[in-house]
Amino acid sequence: MIDARPLAHRSCTVQIDGKPLAWSNVTESANGSVRGTAVEIGSYRSLTEPILSAPRRGSDRLGRNCNDVIMALRDENWIKTPNLNGENPGRSCKSVPQNTLYSNSFARMDDSSSGQAKPDEPELGIELRRQADLIIQDFKRLRRNVNSWPTAVETEVSLEKLRPEKELLTRLDSSLLPQLRQQCADLSRLLRKGSDLKKDPASTLKLISDIQANLHLTLGQIIETLNAIFPGRIPKPYQTKDQHSNEFKIYRLYCFEISIRIDLTFHLEYLFQQSVYVIKDFKLSKNVHRCYMQCASSNTDEAIDSAIGFSKKSELSLIWDNWENALDHYDEKLELLLSRKDSMRIEDDNLWSEAAIDLVNSLIPVFKLSRLFFKKLYRQRIKQQVKLFTEMCSDQLYWLDRSTDDIRKSLCCILIWIGDVDRLEDVDRLEDVDRLGPLETMLAIVEGVKQLVTYFKSYLCLINRHIIPHLFPVDIDFTSYVYFQNWYITWATSFLLATDNSIQIAQSFDET
Repeated sequence: MIDARPLAHRSCTVQIDGKPLAWSNVTESANGSVRGTAVEIGSYRSLTEPILSAPRRGSDRLGRNCNDVIMALRDENWIKTPNLNGENPGRSCKSVPQNTLYSNSFARMDDSSSGQAKPDEPELGIELRRQADLIIQDFKRLRRNVNSWPTAVETEVSLEKLRPEKELLTRLDSSLLPQLRQQCADLSRLLRKGSDLKKDPASTLKLISDIQANLHLTLGQIIETLNAIFPGRIPKPYQTKDQHSNEFKIYRLYCFEISIRIDLTFHLEYLFQQSVYVIKDFKLSKNVHRCYMQCASSNTDEAIDSAIGFSKKSELSLIWDNWENALDHYDEKLELLLSRKDSMRIEDDNLWSEAAIDLVNSLIPVFKLSRLFFKKLYRQRIKQQVKLFTEMCSDQLYWLDRSTDDIRKSLCCILIWIGDVDRLEDVDRLEDVDRLGPLETMLAIVEGVKQLVTYFKSYLCLINRHIIPHLFPVDIDFTSYVYFQNWYITWATSFLLATDNSIQIAQSFDET
């Protein structure tokens, strides 16, 4: 039996639902559940709240596969996990200092172009091995340097001082960040396939060493410039009276800084770690290339583009980018709901009642209309040149971003709860204290649907007031303006009817 103990000073990184999550304060309890605190990396939001609390089997409340998290923790020996058959070896946890390792459940997987490893090449000469060792050490230094970037300054800077010099911002978004992107792309090109390393190892290693020197210089200049722009900690963008700050609203500055200090840092660490693995393979004369170099390079490139966007793009363009990123999630949630409906029909008759199937059917229009809301907005992307800023304050802009994600999470939770509706209790579920019973599940679904209605009502108010007038200026395109207003009135009516129907069916569920 494993005693419940907090793994203080332990952290790791796990890729879940396409989102990298930095996990810390992991606790493994005697009943086989794992809890932890996660920081979401890959968006400018930093979510420091417990979001994993689940048994080894199944998913957490937001739908992440718990086995993915647990296996990744086990791979780096941060926890010793029983196998899926329930056998528990009872081994103790390995002590790993926080922030000294970047771990990933797939970080050390090898892949060859043919699917099979080829025979190893002859061993390298002493000089080439020495060069490779120096490059490996320099990549590790780059990782440490990036990891040491301060992610939070103790002193909060006053709002009056948050008016960055335009020259410093231009230096970052038009010079230093593009330079970094090119250097990372050059590095990835040399390491991705490994053919240059085999054909002309000495010259290729020299090129890699030159890129490393340039990276040290560029990264140092980036953090120096960033510290000059933001001499203190930026407050979270909850300001309600900064409409007149124009392009220097806290929302934009906060997102810009976080996109560099957290998002970009994360992906650079991954890129440098993958680079270490490639050089180690080369040093061992392994005829294997690492397919994750392409992934690391692409993610780093996207992180740099995102940072530049927060500096250069208009507020409306940033909102559209958020909608674009969310659309795939809404498509996925609808597909999962439809597949759930199909599986209910083909499973054993005694598992699902007609009432449960009716509830799932009633939720399909809710999911479809949620997706349609954002698709309609995204398709109307602004074509004309617009100002960098709108009349919205930072709190409103930040709320739009958070609500888009909250709507997705609500749909995800409803999907999970559907799995508990009207199911027979089996052995696993009886042992699972974190699972809800059918009645509790029904109540959770009702609250989830009501929360969706609340989100969309507030969303519509901001859309009508601040987005549609920019899409269709009344004095230029009045006809389209009226059409779009009427369309959303029709949508809101349909959505309320669909949600009311789902709530009524769920509330009458215990009567059937």
